[in-house]
Amino acid sequence: MARLTISDVTLNGLGQALNPDYRCTLNATFGSISSTDSGTTGISLIGVAGNLTTPTTTITNPTGIGLSVGTSSAILSFGNTSSTLSGGTGVSLLTNTGTITFGALNISPDASQRGLLATDNSGTITSTSGAITASGAIAVEITRGHRHDTSGNFTGQCFCQRRCERHQTDQC
Repeated sequence: MARLTISDVTLNGLGQALNPDYRCTLNATFGSISSTDSGTTGISLIGVAGNLTTPTTTITNPTGIGLSVGTSSAILSFGNTSSTLSGGTGVSLLTNTGTITFGALNISPDASQRGLLATDNSGTITSTSGAITASGAIAVEITRGHRHDTSGNFTGQCFCQRRCERHQTDQC
């Protein structure tokens, strides 16, 4: 398993700012992180563990997702975060078990792109303030899958945008 240990580093420039190996264990403290004009995702943290802290995160004009965190168990603190003009979803948080914290979270992707997508996360996601805007797309989508036992009974709780048709409740 790869390890990445960084302390008191400012990470900024053109292109993708951060994309550690899958299953990388982080021990990282940044002065700030910024990515401008990435040809892919601005920041990609997939399958990482450990912790990452930065007081500010700025992502501008990536061709793909602005900030992507997936299948991560890491404790992540992005500080005041801005993801603007992304060609894909502004911030995507998928199937994470670690805690993810933002200060002010401001997201404004390109037209027809979702602002924030958070799906099947079991850790806490926190933001102290901010604004999420999307033109022609969903601004915020937060979902949690639900399960049924072998008898078809509902066995979990989920939080979705719409009413659960199968159970005729607002539980999922």
